[in-house]
Amino acid sequence: MKVEYDKIINKIIEDLIGYVYEDIINNDEEFREMEKKLCVQSKKMQDVLNHLDSRDRKVIEEYMEQVQCINGEYNNKIYVQGVKDCVKALKFFEVI
Repeated sequence: MKVEYDKIINKIIEDLIGYVYEDIINNDEEFREMEKKLCVQSKKMQDVLNHLDSRDRKVIEEYMEQVQCINGEYNNKIYVQGVKDCVKALKFFEVI
């Protein structure tokens, strides 16, 4: 039961983060500009990677993939902690 519950909660969190991301993309010009700059840098990085031998390129690509995975997990954990902190605050102020 716990595994199913965890999967359901993780799916809900992923969906909520996705909705927030879409909202940010649609409404936050500063964030869109940061993403445009990242896209430019990403293309430059890809050019650099294309000039490396396959072994070195694979090392860097695996590293970047691991960083992205960790960042995604980190964001999910921060989101969950934020919800927990919110509940604690609401209890402290006797709202719930």
